[in-house]
Amino acid sequence: MITHEVGHILFIIGVVYLLIRSRSRRWIGPGWKEFKLFLWFVLAWNAVAFAGHWIELYIPKEQFIKSNGETTAFVIAGFGDIVYYVSILDHLVLLPASIFLLLALRRWKGAEGHSA
Repeated sequence: MITHEVGHILFIIGVVYLLIRSRSRRWIGPGWKEFKLFLWFVLAWNAVAFAGHWIELYIPKEQFIKSNGETTAFVIAGFGDIVYYVSILDHLVLLPASIFLLLALRRWKGAEGHSA
């Protein structure tokens, strides 16, 4: 768990570095706006995932309903449980991030063909 969380922290540091660099270097042109949006979504995803991992440690195991050894449901008993539940839906943040990365790559590819 600790190693996994350190990974999130290092990822966050890397993304923040790129965002700071994007401001100082004034990344402009086709694809850069989309890439910056990708970075913001990835930053949000890391923060949500990081928080969710820690919250999970404090949730009583009885709140996870299991069937045949697999978790099939989760009992929400308070606000912290809602925050945890939202954090496990992290793909709702990661999907837009992936779309913005794809858009940036497509624009960069298109811009490459015109510069020759």
